[in-house]
Amino acid sequence: MLKRILGITMILASLSVSAFAAIPRDQMHIGGLKPGMTLQQVAAMYGTPQKAPYVVKADKGRYEIAGGIIQGWELHSKGNPLGVFEGYSIGGYKPVSGSEKIVVTGDIKLGMGISDVVARLGKPDYTTTFNGGNGMTYFYNSIEKGIGWRTNDTFFFTFDKGRLIEIALNHYLG
Repeated sequence: MLKRILGITMILASLSVSAFAAIPRDQMHIGGLKPGMTLQQVAAMYGTPQKAPYVVKADKGRYEIAGGIIQGWELHSKGNPLGVFEGYSIGGYKPVSGSEKIVVTGDIKLGMGISDVVARLGKPDYTTTFNGGNGMTYFYNSIEKGIGWRTNDTFFFTFDKGRLIEIALNHYLG
């Protein structure tokens, strides 16, 4: 009887883990870069981040890291920069050479299929589609409260025709 109870408990525990996709905040990273890292910490890993030109509102506080392979956004409070990064992204429709080598949480890289990402991170917290259903974005939230004003830190995995083309942490580019 005890073996049966233990067996049922193990099955239920494994099912609950696979159905719960939230990621611990301290495990969320793009190339080792995490929300809350200072400019100096990022520079120690990839060299000094370069302030990017302000073209659109989404560019506010944007830096190019590792020669533009990674984009980083500085956290602001009431319009004032705080000297820490709140989010990062790689890829997009025009990825910089070398971005396919950057590894993120779950050993995920650009170019992977949807099923590969789900196998590593579990079912997403929610999804959206675009481009007539050819594009999808999978959202994974942190368990803990996010940096700054965020309820959670959030990963955005954007797929085009089933292939991962962009990964963002706390910064939706779409």
